[in-house]
Amino acid sequence: MRTYTIAGNTVMAQKNSLNYMDTLNDRTTCSFIVIEPAFEIDIGMEVIVQEDADVIFAGTVDNSSESGDKVVYVSVACVDFSQLIDKRIIANSYENELAGDIVRHFISTVFTEEGITEGNVQDGPLISKAVFNYDNGNVGMNYLAETTGFNWEIDNLKQLNFFDRGTYTAPFALTDTSHNYQGLTVKKSRSDYRNRQYIRAGTDTTAELPLEKPTPKPDGVSKTFVVRLPIAQKPRIFLDSVEVNPADIGVNGLDRDKKYYFSYGSNAITQDTNTTTLLDSQTLEVTYKGLYPLLVVSELPTQVIARKAVEGGSGVHENIIQEGNLDTRQAALEFAQGKLEKYGIIPKSVTFNTYEKGLKAGQLLSITNAKHNLSGTFLIDSVSARNDGVLTLYSVRCLDGASVGGWEQLFKTLLQGNRKIVIRENEVVVRLITFTDEFVNLSMEDEMTYHLHQYHLCGQIICSPGVIL
Repeated sequence: MRTYTIAGNTVMAQKNSLNYMDTLNDRTTCSFIVIEPAFEIDIGMEVIVQEDADVIFAGTVDNSSESGDKVVYVSVACVDFSQLIDKRIIANSYENELAGDIVRHFISTVFTEEGITEGNVQDGPLISKAVFNYDNGNVGMNYLAETTGFNWEIDNLKQLNFFDRGTYTAPFALTDTSHNYQGLTVKKSRSDYRNRQYIRAGTDTTAELPLEKPTPKPDGVSKTFVVRLPIAQKPRIFLDSVEVNPADIGVNGLDRDKKYYFSYGSNAITQDTNTTTLLDSQTLEVTYKGLYPLLVVSELPTQVIARKAVEGGSGVHENIIQEGNLDTRQAALEFAQGKLEKYGIIPKSVTFNTYEKGLKAGQLLSITNAKHNLSGTFLIDSVSARNDGVLTLYSVRCLDGASVGGWEQLFKTLLQGNRKIVIRENEVVVRLITFTDEFVNLSMEDEMTYHLHQYHLCGQIICSPGVIL
């Protein structure tokens, strides 16, 4: 027996109106039509759909519409509890933290306010540096998942789970004698296939470039001098072969009372307005690390040869991806290789129908079928459901993992080695905290004390309006 509950109230659903969709790397959605609800269904109300004692969907109302003249029908579209973190923002940075500890910190500092608790959160690999600069909660979790090879979900109990994908197995298998499925179909497609992967990444840092003479050369007029590449970190400046004290070099817009200023990502070095302009008889040199744009390519030569034998021509299938958050050559190459590991073979996709409950996108499903020459582990890509009389019929699509020696092997490979895992290494989180207060008839001394108090509260980078640093 199937039951529908909205905000704790049991409602009557129209026959055959249930639609359910669970897709890999996306939200699970559910919709149905309520007949004559005894209360107003509002956006954000919690929804539970059960079959017998099993919860097949839990989430909240995302949108609704009413129709009908004599009888009121309310079409309800729902989304799973992952939406609860979709509306929150993560602004924090982490160094040398386990991925699981970062997730736990997300929960304790932000997600707990939405009723999210810690479920099965595994430690995962060490993240050397991760910066979440006002990222959506879902985006932050996806960055961690994609970087570590882990999976995450918010389950029916509002528990956030973060776990090794290789351990996420289906509750049952398909075999020649299991009799728990029907309508099995095997397809092949090259829609996502590629054997040469380009990644247009962000910027990488050069080795130190010694004693570059910027332009223009000192001329008794200019106070701004330009080097060839954008500056990646604090430069060293030499005047007439004598190094300027590093304490006299600051960040433009943040530091003051320095002799020279630079900006991260800018080519310009500027003299302070209060310093003496350099004369044309003087020599200015800069030693620095620069930034350059990254475009990397990775290829599977054996696949190129195989495709050429079948198709003729070059056998090359190229794909390019823009991924500006990758800011090292090694990270970009690993990303390209990961794409080829996943899409570098024309895979089999298997679809079937089942009345068995419990299959979810992301699970690993064992399939053995001699007639279709299937034997191995398949990754569940999507699960949809609809009414079939009093039962629920699930339509399942799976992807072959043969291209990487099985999905478990791929997920293990993602975690092997001593690879330094970095997320947005060169970003800095800047927090904006605005304080408001009211005061009347303050003396000049009191007002100055008030502003100084505000300064100490709001920090050193951004302060509330009216505060002079």
